[in-house]
Amino acid sequence: MAWLESLSDIHLLSMAAELIEQARITAIFGVGASSLVAQDLYQKLLRIGVPCSAPLDTDLQITAACNLKEHDAAVIISYSGETPAMLSAGEWAKKKGAAVITVTSETSNTLRGYARVPLLVPSTEQVFRPGAMVSRISQLAVVDMLYSLLLTKNLNAALQALEETLIATHTA
Repeated sequence: MAWLESLSDIHLLSMAAELIEQARITAIFGVGASSLVAQDLYQKLLRIGVPCSAPLDTDLQITAACNLKEHDAAVIISYSGETPAMLSAGEWAKKKGAAVITVTSETSNTLRGYARVPLLVPSTEQVFRPGAMVSRISQLAVVDMLYSLLLTKNLNAALQALEETLIATHTA
């Protein structure tokens, strides 16, 4: 078993940040505990003005993947890398020419095969696990690293967007 630090490849994280920055839109997908991580990334990207979507329903996720284009990105979060809906979304996103970024466990898995950029988390939990705690925290750490890279790429614009969304959400 590897530690998250040893699996965190700054080159791959930078590639993922670059693909998201250049994308027309970034679709973010996840199911179960991974959907919580997907929603966290969605909220972060939205706050800094990155065009993105994160449908919760798996049929809508697959539909969104079917409608991606060559200049789009898909971030697919699945600890096992074997969740049927995420495999379908990954297959469609790749088929449509979108840049696929996956966040999966370090174990060999099918979803990672669709990735242009595979981001890894340690394989610390069994398939049947009580609450997906360690894997979720590892996925959140990867999302935070990716977000930090995106934030610093265009810091002034990101800070302006953060300030505007803060004002807008706290005066409503």
